[in-house]
Amino acid sequence: MFAVCLSYFSIIAASAIALLLLIQWIGQLRNSDVTLNIAFPWHRFFLTHWIRPRNWPKVYIVVSGIILAVVCSRLLIFLLGGIWSLYFTDEHTLNFNAIWLKWDASHYLFIAENGYVTAPHDQAVLIAFYPLYPLLIKCFWFILRDYSQAALLVSSLSLITACFVLYKLVNAQFSSSTAAKAVLFLIVSPFSVFMGLVLTESLFLALVLTCFYSLRERRWLMAGVAGFFAALTKNQGILLLVPYLMEAIAAIVHQRRQPRVQTSALCLGLKTIGPALLVPAGFTVYILINYLVFGNSFQFLEFQKTHWYNSFGFFAQNIKQMALQADSYPDPGYRFSIMVLQPAVFVVALLLLFAAVIKRIPASTNVFSLLFLLVSFSPTWLISGARYTTALFFVPMLLAILATTTQRLIVLSGLSISLMSFFVIVYVEGVLF
Repeated sequence: MFAVCLSYFSIIAASAIALLLLIQWIGQLRNSDVTLNIAFPWHRFFLTHWIRPRNWPKVYIVVSGIILAVVCSRLLIFLLGGIWSLYFTDEHTLNFNAIWLKWDASHYLFIAENGYVTAPHDQAVLIAFYPLYPLLIKCFWFILRDYSQAALLVSSLSLITACFVLYKLVNAQFSSSTAAKAVLFLIVSPFSVFMGLVLTESLFLALVLTCFYSLRERRWLMAGVAGFFAALTKNQGILLLVPYLMEAIAAIVHQRRQPRVQTSALCLGLKTIGPALLVPAGFTVYILINYLVFGNSFQFLEFQKTHWYNSFGFFAQNIKQMALQADSYPDPGYRFSIMVLQPAVFVVALLLLFAAVIKRIPASTNVFSLLFLLVSFSPTWLISGARYTTALFFVPMLLAILATTTQRLIVLSGLSISLMSFFVIVYVEGVLF
């Protein structure tokens, strides 16, 4: 009964959000400017108020503060995970690779070292992993000569980039104080552990944010390039085509309303919508790689189905199946991570999307988030839906908007840090999610 109710709730909630987003976007065609001024001492948050030279430009202060915050948060995660591994796990080890290089990490390192291979079968199936992240690992390997270190460096630099672009995006849409708090909530998000390890989460997030910031600034070519690389990082990267077209249409509508605009509709459309083709071009490159390696452009789908028993299903049905198996699945770790955690994350994300619409976060951001959420929870054997939600950058934006007082900031950040610490322990324990 609970599973059926959860399934219907998912359908009704997703449909309601979709309707609200359509109404919001229609309103955005009339007025896309949103301003919210919240007083917050951002320079104190970045901890550079006491150490920076007084003549530093603001961008240097922001970047240095982000680097310091990212490094400190990663060290905190590694320290907590190391202590838990040493004293509370059966292995009692401090070996970094044994603690942190789990699950997909070994797959990306293998691709970076060997590329895509056709045999043996266990390595051939890795064509299902998209190529940009292992390619960057290979590039940094030429400098560091260690694949693990190169991968960690790529992830760390990507996280720093994501934080900086998030700051720029939120600052442009709201205020610098809100932007600083958004960076804080991103760094201490519950699944922050994934954004500094050998996984694609931080790289994909950086590319998604770059695309949205470029759209905000009307830099259409840069947005298309970011979408191209995002589509080479995860299959959800192709979804960036939707917010791109939304922003392009809104820009065309606004510009055509200006009485002094002399540009023809055709030229304006080519300039704004033309670079959108780069987004599906990224996916086209990936299926071309499949064809060159296996002679089948969609070999990755075959391996997803035969090796991981995965195909594209209906998100509500998947949520229902996980809820039904929550009491009967034999392995307690899998039961928590797959059958309990992921439906809970899905429901929470839907509720936050409702709040995001009410708080006037741009419609294109919310539409992408809804599509991303539904697609990410559509695989029939859902393993990493909770991890994928790290790409929902509207969440730290929303929390930053809600944290209008010091008390709210302390409560929300404290709750986020507590959840982050919990999931660090869950990850170290070897639970897959």
